[in-house]
Order: sequence, then C-alpha cells, then structure tokens
Amino acid sequence: MHPLYLLVILSVATLTLSGCGADEVAVEPPSDLALVYTWREGSLPPPYHYEYTISLQPDGAGELVFEPGYSGGATPVWTEPFTVSVDQRASLYTLLRDKGVLSREWPPSPELSVGGSTEWLQVTAGGKQVQIPPQLQPADTTAMEPVYASINRLVPADLWARVRQQHQEYEDSQQP
Repeated sequence: MHPLYLLVILSVATLTLSGCGADEVAVEPPSDLALVYTWREGSLPPPYHYEYTISLQPDGAGELVFEPGYSGGATPVWTEPFTVSVDQRASLYTLLRDKGVLSREWPPSPELSVGGSTEWLQVTAGGKQVQIPPQLQPADTTAMEPVYASINRLVPADLWARVRQQHQEYEDSQQP
C-alpha cells in the first residue's frame, strides 16, 4: 500500500475515533451515587443573606433545603423534594468523572477570601467519598463551575421559581 494512502487512512481513523471519546457518552452511575451541595451567600445583613443545600440520594430522590436568612431564630427553612431521572444521574456522573471530581485531590486555596459567597460539595460514588472544600485554587474553581451549574439544574425550574418567590416575599416582609 502506498505510504500516502496509509497516512490518509490512519488520519481519518484517528479523527473518527477521537470523536468517540468516553467523555462524550454518559455512563451508568454507581448504585451509591449521592451528593450534598451547599451554596451560601456572602456576608450580608438580614434579610439579604440566604443559603441552600441540594442533596441527591442513590435512588434519585433529591431535596432542596433553602434558608432565607441566617440559621437559627425565627428564620424559616423550606424543604422541597424532587426526583432526578436516571438520565440526569448518568449525565451528572459522567461530568463528575470527566472533571476529575472523583479521581484527584481538591486542596483548599491558601489565600482565603472574606465576605463573598461560597459553595462546596460532598460526593459518594463507587464506595468513595470526596469532599470539595468551599474555597479552591482559581483553576479548580473554574473546573468546578460546570459541575455546580449541573447540580443546580437538577432542581426543576418550577420549584426554583416557587422558592425564589417565597424568598422575595420573605425579604419584603423583613423590611422596616
């Protein structure tokens, strides 16, 4: 076979196979896939501070827990259940795997910021528990952005709308 033809065939095969990477195909998540994601607003005076936690159980049961203020006292806590489909769990697991969430270390940033919002994550998958700290190195923060966005999208839009409406009404009720 002519070397030029061989080179063309190898190039086409390489390009074709490179499009079939494992990172593009959602894989079945481990049966113990679970997570707890927390987002907390920065240091703001009441009633503007809020925080929420999104949890996912291995059976696909999800829960949004929203606190429209600092914990304790008369601050309400709103708990909203939802269900995460098998396809959503598979896509999430694929993203966790592709971003290295389950396979690498996530050291906290040596330079801690003060006053801004924070978010962190605990994941269980395949018998392994991983903790992503609230303040990461800049490159790690960027790497985690699509993961955190994907977790937030697990909560149905109508549920988010309802909780945000409750939050606005709570804020309005706390004004002098």
